Amino acid sequence: MRYLIDGYNFLFISSLSKESFQKKRELVLRFLKNSTSALKFKIVVIFDGQSNSPEIVRTHMGDLEVIYTSENQTADAFILEELLALKPKQSIVVTSDNGLSRRARGIGAQTMTIEEFLSLLEKKKEDKKTFKNEKPSCDSEKDKKRLEDVFQKRIKDP
Repeated sequence: MRYLIDGYNFLFISSLSKESFQKKRELVLRFLKNSTSALKFKIVVIFDGQSNSPEIVRTHMGDLEVIYTSENQTADAFILEELLALKPKQSIVVTSDNGLSRRARGIGAQTMTIEEFLSLLEKKKEDKKTFKNEKPSCDSEKDKKRLEDVFQKRIKDP
Protein backbone atom coordinates (compact mmCIF):
# COMPACT_ATOMS: atom_id res chain seq x y z
CA MET A 1 0.00 0.00 0.00
CA ARG A 2 1.24 3.47 -0.87
CA TYR A 3 0.47 6.50 1.27
CA LEU A 4 0.25 9.86 -0.51
CA ILE A 5 0.48 12.56 2.15
CA ASP A 6 -0.76 16.09 1.59
CA GLY A 7 2.42 17.71 2.95
CA TYR A 8 1.33 21.18 4.02
CA ASN A 9 -1.98 19.87 5.33
CA PHE A 10 0.00 17.41 7.48
CA LEU A 11 2.32 20.22 8.59
CA PHE A 12 -0.53 22.55 9.62
CA ILE A 13 -2.57 19.84 11.38
CA SER A 14 0.30 18.21 13.26
CA SER A 15 2.63 21.11 14.00
CA LEU A 16 2.27 23.22 17.12
CA SER A 17 5.81 24.54 17.34
CA LYS A 18 6.74 28.18 16.90
CA GLU A 19 9.56 27.31 14.50
CA SER A 20 10.01 28.88 11.07
CA PHE A 21 7.98 27.46 8.21
CA GLN A 22 11.04 25.72 6.72
CA LYS A 23 12.03 24.29 10.12
CA LYS A 24 8.49 22.94 10.65
CA ARG A 25 8.66 21.21 7.26
CA GLU A 26 12.04 19.68 8.14
CA LEU A 27 10.68 18.47 11.50
CA VAL A 28 7.63 16.90 9.85
CA LEU A 29 9.79 15.13 7.26
CA ARG A 30 12.20 13.87 9.89
CA PHE A 31 9.28 12.64 12.02
CA LEU A 32 7.74 10.80 9.05
CA LYS A 33 11.08 9.28 8.03
CA ASN A 34 11.79 8.05 11.56
CA SER A 35 8.23 6.86 12.20
CA THR A 36 7.74 4.96 8.97
CA SER A 37 11.16 3.52 8.09
CA ALA A 38 10.91 0.51 10.39
CA LEU A 39 7.28 -0.10 9.38
CA LYS A 40 8.06 -0.56 5.68
CA PHE A 41 5.37 1.86 4.56
CA LYS A 42 5.71 3.33 1.06
CA ILE A 43 5.32 7.03 1.86
CA VAL A 44 5.21 9.91 -0.60
CA VAL A 45 4.87 13.43 0.84
CA ILE A 46 3.69 16.05 -1.64
CA PHE A 47 4.15 19.78 -1.06
CA ASP A 48 3.06 22.70 -3.21
CA GLY A 49 6.19 23.80 -5.06
CA GLN A 50 7.95 27.13 -5.06
CA SER A 51 6.54 29.84 -7.28
CA ASN A 52 9.81 29.98 -9.23
CA SER A 53 10.12 26.23 -9.93
CA PRO A 54 8.89 25.25 -13.39
CA GLU A 55 9.48 21.53 -12.76
CA ILE A 56 8.55 18.92 -10.18
CA VAL A 57 11.35 18.27 -7.69
CA ARG A 58 11.66 14.77 -6.21
CA THR A 59 13.98 13.96 -3.34
CA HIS A 60 14.38 11.08 -0.90
CA MET A 61 15.07 10.88 2.80
CA GLY A 62 15.82 7.19 3.14
CA ASP A 63 12.65 5.38 2.03
CA LEU A 64 10.57 8.56 2.30
CA GLU A 65 9.91 10.22 -1.07
CA VAL A 66 9.35 13.98 -1.00
CA ILE A 67 7.84 15.80 -3.97
CA TYR A 68 7.55 19.54 -4.54
CA THR A 69 5.13 20.29 -7.36
CA SER A 70 5.87 22.73 -10.16
CA GLU A 71 4.77 26.35 -9.80
CA ASN A 72 1.63 25.77 -11.87
CA GLN A 73 0.40 22.74 -9.97
CA THR A 74 -1.00 22.29 -6.48
CA ALA A 75 -0.19 19.32 -4.29
CA ASP A 76 -3.89 18.35 -4.47
CA ALA A 77 -3.82 18.28 -8.28
CA PHE A 78 -0.58 16.28 -8.27
CA ILE A 79 -2.04 13.70 -5.85
CA LEU A 80 -5.14 13.27 -8.01
CA GLU A 81 -3.01 12.88 -11.16
CA GLU A 82 -0.84 10.27 -9.39
CA LEU A 83 -3.96 8.34 -8.45
CA LEU A 84 -5.18 8.36 -12.04
CA ALA A 85 -1.76 7.36 -13.41
CA LEU A 86 -1.29 4.48 -10.96
CA LYS A 87 -3.67 2.07 -9.30
CA PRO A 88 -5.86 4.18 -6.98
CA LYS A 89 -7.05 1.13 -5.04
CA GLN A 90 -3.45 0.56 -3.93
CA SER A 91 -3.10 4.08 -2.56
CA ILE A 92 -4.24 5.83 0.57
CA VAL A 93 -4.43 9.62 0.51
CA VAL A 94 -3.59 11.13 3.88
CA THR A 95 -5.20 14.54 4.31
CA SER A 96 -7.68 16.35 6.50
CA ASP A 97 -8.82 18.37 3.48
CA ASN A 98 -12.42 17.22 2.90
CA GLY A 99 -12.44 18.30 -0.74
CA LEU A 100 -9.30 16.34 -1.61
CA SER A 101 -10.57 13.32 0.33
CA ARG A 102 -13.88 13.34 -1.53
CA ARG A 103 -12.18 13.61 -4.95
CA ALA A 104 -9.65 10.86 -4.11
CA ARG A 105 -12.43 8.51 -2.99
CA GLY A 106 -14.29 9.33 -6.22
CA ILE A 107 -11.29 8.04 -8.17
CA GLY A 108 -11.22 4.85 -6.08
CA ALA A 109 -8.51 5.55 -3.51
CA GLN A 110 -8.83 5.09 0.20
CA THR A 111 -8.38 8.12 2.43
CA MET A 112 -7.56 8.82 6.04
CA THR A 113 -7.23 12.00 8.04
CA ILE A 114 -3.92 13.16 9.46
CA GLU A 115 -5.14 12.16 12.93
CA GLU A 116 -6.06 8.65 11.72
CA PHE A 117 -2.65 8.27 10.10
CA LEU A 118 -0.85 9.37 13.28
CA SER A 119 -2.95 6.84 15.24
CA LEU A 120 -2.02 4.14 12.71
CA LEU A 121 1.68 4.94 13.14
CA GLU A 122 1.33 4.73 16.91
CA LYS A 123 -0.56 1.42 16.71
CA LYS A 124 2.00 -0.11 14.32
CA LYS A 125 4.80 1.05 16.59
CA GLU A 126 3.10 -0.56 19.60
CA ASP A 127 2.37 -3.77 17.67
CA LYS A 128 6.02 -3.98 16.67
CA LYS A 129 7.14 -3.53 20.29
CA THR A 130 4.69 -6.22 21.44
CA PHE A 131 5.89 -8.65 18.78
CA LYS A 132 9.54 -8.03 19.70
CA ASN A 133 8.80 -8.68 23.37
CA GLU A 134 6.90 -11.92 22.81
CA LYS A 135 8.80 -15.02 23.76
CA PRO A 136 8.44 -18.16 21.69
CA SER A 137 6.25 -20.72 23.33
CA CYS A 138 8.03 -23.68 24.85
CA ASP A 139 6.49 -27.10 24.72
CA SER A 140 6.56 -29.10 27.91
CA GLU A 141 8.41 -32.40 28.00
CA LYS A 142 5.05 -34.18 28.02
CA ASP A 143 3.97 -32.34 24.83
CA LYS A 144 7.29 -33.06 23.14
CA LYS A 145 6.96 -36.78 23.94
CA ARG A 146 3.37 -36.84 22.67
CA LEU A 147 4.33 -35.12 19.40
CA GLU A 148 7.30 -37.44 18.94
CA ASP A 149 5.02 -40.49 19.42
CA VAL A 150 2.54 -39.13 16.84
CA PHE A 151 5.38 -38.50 14.40
CA GLN A 152 6.89 -41.96 14.91
CA LYS A 153 3.47 -43.58 14.44
CA ARG A 154 2.96 -41.75 11.13
CA ILE A 155 6.35 -42.87 9.90
CA LYS A 156 5.58 -46.51 10.67
CA ASP A 157 1.99 -46.45 9.32
CA PRO A 158 2.02 -44.70 5.93
